[in-house]
Amino acid sequence: MLNDSKMISNIQVKLLNAFQDNYIFLIINEENRDVVVVDPGESEPVLTYLKQHNLTLKSIYLTHHHKDHIAGVTELQKKYNCEVVGFFGDIHRLPPLTRTVKNEDLLSLWGYSVVVHHTPGHTTGHIIYYIPDMKACFVGDTLFSMGCGRLFEGTSREMHQSLAFIRALPGETRIYCAHEYTLHNIEFAKTVVKKGLDRDALLSYELSMKKLRQENIPTIPFILEDQLELNPFFAVASESYRRTCGPDSQSALDAFSILRQRRDHF
Repeated sequence: MLNDSKMISNIQVKLLNAFQDNYIFLIINEENRDVVVVDPGESEPVLTYLKQHNLTLKSIYLTHHHKDHIAGVTELQKKYNCEVVGFFGDIHRLPPLTRTVKNEDLLSLWGYSVVVHHTPGHTTGHIIYYIPDMKACFVGDTLFSMGCGRLFEGTSREMHQSLAFIRALPGETRIYCAHEYTLHNIEFAKTVVKKGLDRDALLSYELSMKKLRQENIPTIPFILEDQLELNPFFAVASESYRRTCGPDSQSALDAFSILRQRRDHF
């Protein structure tokens, strides 16, 4: 299944399915036929699409070291001799990099700036790629539609701060996360928001997402502002929402920690 998302007249993003619920993203320049791929967990779907559409792979952007995000890199780099970009602190557990980046580094993508931001939480070396002119952010496993990444290595405070950076991006930003978890994340959100207008909005959103999935359409990308009040891990910024997490949630960080622990066992 592929999904087109036109952002600028000459640049598009294609979604390729991988494994059970992963997405690989191809950022395609329609004029010169060059491509950047984000998190190729598998090489075969990427190689097939490039060949079918006469495209050339120029760069690979990696968000973190987990196998389902990097396993296709070696074969792709061998065939195309392309640039491989990743976090400087993870060189010991990423495929060989041709370029290392750190927090707030800038890359150039066909004349457009790509802002690298370090977002620890899911892993200690996780990074995201924000492209302001394209109104797009490739967030790996930091943020999901209606959820956020599991804390395998980082702390609740780190993840909460990482999400705060994403939350502050322009509301029209398209968020490209790496997994199709939306419906299950909504099921969890329904255990938290049980009444009122927030519940009604959540149920309405659920219906629209179910319709997409019934038609085999990805729920990714999503528009950031659509989830600021619906995604539980964003909504903890609201005092009224925090109260639903119980008496121990005195701050947004407290509520986030409680929700993340509940989600781990949901």
